[in-house]
Amino acid sequence: MQQTLDELVATRRALLTSDDASLEQLRQIDRRLLTRAERGDPASPLPEKLAEGSLLPLASLPVDEATLWLEIALSIGGVRVRPALDALAREPGGEALSWWLVANYPHLAVARDFPRSPELQVLAARAWWRRGQADKLPQPWKDWALVLDGRNELSKSLVEALWERLPADAETGGFASWKDWFYPLMVGAHDEWQLWMVNWLLAEVDTPTTVEAMGISCARRFLSWLEAIGAGTGLDGNEQVANAAGRELRWLKGDHNGRQPEPSPFGYQCWGEILRDGHGVAPASWQKRFRALPMGFRERCWYWSGRQINGAPWSLFGGQWCVGG
Repeated sequence: MQQTLDELVATRRALLTSDDASLEQLRQIDRRLLTRAERGDPASPLPEKLAEGSLLPLASLPVDEATLWLEIALSIGGVRVRPALDALAREPGGEALSWWLVANYPHLAVARDFPRSPELQVLAARAWWRRGQADKLPQPWKDWALVLDGRNELSKSLVEALWERLPADAETGGFASWKDWFYPLMVGAHDEWQLWMVNWLLAEVDTPTTVEAMGISCARRFLSWLEAIGAGTGLDGNEQVANAAGRELRWLKGDHNGRQPEPSPFGYQCWGEILRDGHGVAPASWQKRFRALPMGFRERCWYWSGRQINGAPWSLFGGQWCVGG
C-alpha cells in the first residue's frame, strides 16, 4: 500500500534525527516525494501554478517541511519560480523563508535591507559571508564573518555581543539559533579559544549542551573529559549527561571495532579519523563525512564546512556539497 504524503514526511522527519539512519535512506524518501509532486499529487502543499503569492502558504508549515517544499518547487519550476520567490520576500509571513533560501543558496540574489529580527540576522550574515561580502555587514556580524574568513581575531567581546543578540533561551521560529553563529566560530578557533568557549558555555547553557560543544570541537583534549563523564564520574546518576557524553565519544571515535591506537592528546579527530594533528596536517575530508555520517550527526558538517554546502541538514536530498566552495 502506497504511503500518503503525510506519512512520507513523517518518516522523513524521523530519519533526520536518527543517529543510525543514512543519507541514502533520506534520498530514497525524497525521490518519492519529488516524483509525487511532479505528478501533481493533490495532497501536495504546492500550488498548481507558481504565481505571485502562491508560495506564501508554505510559511504556515513547520520549518523543515516549509523549506523542503520550497526546494521542491525550485526543482520542479526552475526560473518560473522567480516571481513567486520575489513575492515571498515582500510578504511579512514569507520573510523568514526567503532569508533562509538566500542564506543557503548563494547563487540567488540578496537585494534587501538587513533584517531586524536576531534570528534572521544570523541568516543574513551567513548569506553575505557566503558571497564574500563580509564588509557589507553591520556590527557585530561583520566581525563574525571576518573571523570566519581569517581576517580578524576572535574576541570575548564578539562572543558576548552575539550572545546578547541571540542567546540560547531566545525564542525563534526554527530557522536559526545561537548554534549557527557560535559553533562556526568555535570550530575555527585556536585550541585555547575553544577551551575558553566551552568553559564560557558552562555558565550559559545546561551540561548536556556543554558536553555537545566539547564533541563538536573535535578536539582530542576533551576525550578524557568525555570518557569520565560517560562513565558517570561525579554525575550522581545523571543519565542524560552520561548519554550526551557517550554520543560525543561516538562522534569522535566512530563505530570502529577492535582496539584503536591511543591518540595524542593534541590535535583533532572525527569518527576515528585525524582531522588535524599538532602540526596542522588535515588529511581527512569533510566531503566524505557529509555523505557517510548518520543523519543525526550531519548538521555538524555545516559548522565545519558551511561555505561548501548548499541547503540545510533537512534539505531536499540532504543538501548539496559544492566542489570548490
